[in-house]
Amino acid sequence: MKRLLILFMLATVGVVASCAQEHQTFKGVPIDGTVADFAKKLESKGFVSSENDESGNVSLTGIFAGYNNCNVSLLPIPNSDKIYGVKVTITVEMPAVFSEEYQKMKSMLTEKYGEPTTKTENATVEVADSDTVANFDWTGIFDELMKAMRIKTADIQMFESASGTINLVGYNVAFAGVMVLTYIDKANSRAYRQSVIDDL
Repeated sequence: MKRLLILFMLATVGVVASCAQEHQTFKGVPIDGTVADFAKKLESKGFVSSENDESGNVSLTGIFAGYNNCNVSLLPIPNSDKIYGVKVTITVEMPAVFSEEYQKMKSMLTEKYGEPTTKTENATVEVADSDTVANFDWTGIFDELMKAMRIKTADIQMFESASGTINLVGYNVAFAGVMVLTYIDKANSRAYRQSVIDDL
């Protein structure tokens, strides 16, 4: 009888543990809770808050994966202060080594998360202004030239974990290479999707 009770308790603990929702992490911090709380946790890891825009997006700068001055954007669920994702922009200022750096990043992500579930090479993408080289002075460049410079050929890799996805995009811009990693939490991305559907 005692063994049966112990087996029942172990089975119950196992079921409860498997039902607990695990969240995708970024720098060891679960992508969950409010944007402000998540930003504070990153600040405690050395990131510096750089700006908040009118739509509630919070940006920080800091060291990520050995790269200095990375731009980190926290992605909130629309009409909410809850976070669902994190976008990191890494600028490699020496184009000659960008391909090697991109391959190194892809290799490390593969080591941690397994082979990419989706691979797209030489995709044509329009790069948002916020993903261009942060230190490059765009002042005085014509709008048409600016738009032409935003159209890039990119390599895209998508990695999956039990708790979310990690997208890696690499492309060259101006006199540098750019890697953008986007960490999306699976549970909170459902809330994001539902928020968008509610708007339709």
